[in-house]
Amino acid sequence: MVGEEYSGVVSPDGPPGWWDFMLRILMNGQFGISSQVSSWPPALRGRAAANVALYKQIRALIGRADVYHLTPPPAHDDPCGWMAIEYVPTDREQAVVMAYRLTGAARQRFPLRGLDPAAPYRINGQTHTGQELMSEGLEVNLDAEWRAGVIELQAE
Repeated sequence: MVGEEYSGVVSPDGPPGWWDFMLRILMNGQFGISSQVSSWPPALRGRAAANVALYKQIRALIGRADVYHLTPPPAHDDPCGWMAIEYVPTDREQAVVMAYRLTGAARQRFPLRGLDPAAPYRINGQTHTGQELMSEGLEVNLDAEWRAGVIELQAE
């Protein structure tokens, strides 16, 4: 991430959710920040540190997982709607869904892929079977446009 402008300038005025979005997009590729982080205000540095910690928590799973694109890629010049990518390792014991609300409705349901249909998966304190998640989908709610969610699933 080099900033929100082509010049690499980072404006600290964006809301925290915007910065989560900018930092979490990077988690799908080679995560890195190439900006003058020391010049960022403390709140923004804290937000970046929290997202770096989140990436460290999931990077091993992402690195060994099968990747499922749950949506078509957004249009380059006019991105809209939602984008979601799911990572599932071959043991199917865990999964991570990266969901991005670009524009549109606050809720979106994504039928997942690659899970063990018979396994119960814990998500945010609730349990759903793999079959449920693959047929009915995982509902994601993001409170504003240009927001990102990272949802971790753990088989029980």
